[in-house]
Amino acid sequence: MKMSKILMAGTLLALGATTAHAASDGGLAATSTGTSDVQLIIAERVQITGLADLVLDNGSGGAANTYEPGSGDVSFTSTFCVHYNNATGVDLTINSTNGAGTGYLLDDGSGNQITYQVEIDEGDDGGATAHAEAATIQYSSMASTTLNCGGTPNNNVRAFVLDSGSPLGVPNGTYQDTLSFIIAPNP
Repeated sequence: MKMSKILMAGTLLALGATTAHAASDGGLAATSTGTSDVQLIIAERVQITGLADLVLDNGSGGAANTYEPGSGDVSFTSTFCVHYNNATGVDLTINSTNGAGTGYLLDDGSGNQITYQVEIDEGDDGGATAHAEAATIQYSSMASTTLNCGGTPNNNVRAFVLDSGSPLGVPNGTYQDTLSFIIAPNP
């Protein structure tokens, strides 16, 4: 009997320790004081904004978005923002609809393809790094803790085709791809 009372008292003490966040009523008296805890849970969130279509051009003076063989590499650089409410480190995966794990590919819809490359400039400081298609890469200072980067995009993406190899041997036409940028927290 004595042992069961000790076990019961120990159980009540253990249960009482887990109820620290509970409201309490005041007693019946001339004045009465009750308490209520206030709690807010902030979810971990990331967001990518400001992406633009990458219109490749070699600046040859011809029509925009037109590649003219022998006139230089074609490229386009665009800024974008990554927001993370906890820290600045994130993982980035870039997928190519046409590449599907085999590399970045522009396609004309008739089976003709041109390989292209993508670079990321984390922090918009001029230090671009190649980003392989379907690879998840950790960028330690890519994100801003300020929503929408305070209106100033904090990264660059550059897509480019070299003026040699496959672009020189494909028929004329419009070659396209869609990139998916997947951001995940990595504090």
